[in-house]
Amino acid sequence: MKANSPIIRLNPVDDVVIARQQLISGTVLQDEGGLKVQGLIPAGHKMATRAISAG
Repeated sequence: MKANSPIIRLNPVDDVVIARQQLISGTVLQDEGGLKVQGLIPAGHKMATRAISAG
């Protein structure tokens, strides 16, 4: 992950990243294989990088 990346992954095996800055809907995360942000993600909030089932 690049130093100027808008996200940070604390554990390489986790499916969760933290927004280092506010991310707006449609932002493409190149470090995550082109994952597209859906909705507004405030800085400091966690988001899943894949679908996670309940339970």
